[in-house]
Amino acid sequence: MFGGFMRRLYNSLFELTDRYYPIFFALLTALTAFLCFRCLGIGAIDSWDEARHGISAYEMMKHKNFLINTFMGEADYWNVKPPLSFLTVTAGFALFGYNAVGLRFFSALSYLLTTVCTGLFARRYGNMASLLTMAFLTANYFPFKAHLVRAGDADSLYLLLFTLSILAMLKIQENRRWLYICGLCFSLAFLTKSF
Repeated sequence: MFGGFMRRLYNSLFELTDRYYPIFFALLTALTAFLCFRCLGIGAIDSWDEARHGISAYEMMKHKNFLINTFMGEADYWNVKPPLSFLTVTAGFALFGYNAVGLRFFSALSYLLTTVCTGLFARRYGNMASLLTMAFLTANYFPFKAHLVRAGDADSLYLLLFTLSILAMLKIQENRRWLYICGLCFSLAFLTKSF
């Protein structure tokens, strides 16, 4: 009797997620966006990588040198990252001004895109797998702590590009063209964090 009840509940749950998948997907996307962007400009800029990243991006814009990151006017050999992550911060500064939102915007957007892309990829295993994947990425506390989603440094962009490269790699057997996307995303991930 209990087994029959559980089977019916199980089937009802899958039927519910299949019928209302677009609504659940949109709700999880909205929840993730809320967690990523809520009060993004509030809070002190951390004195570790975030502040240094912001200063280097500011100097890139000021000197119009978008290939070499500098700190206090000289090439930065302490923060030896390639320019891609600095360029996203400069884009944030161009959109929102020289403030915490400009510094952190593309990190938050990168995590939102990571969640959405991973959820869409997981849909090949079913609507429930897609929603559970997104729910895990949304409910996981660790990425929302310091140094990832809500910080103006390279980690969130790296996570997006590395995730996209792995997802593309998993699709290579279906279509060889995914190899090019995989290679491109791996290259961009390397240009975000280096070795």
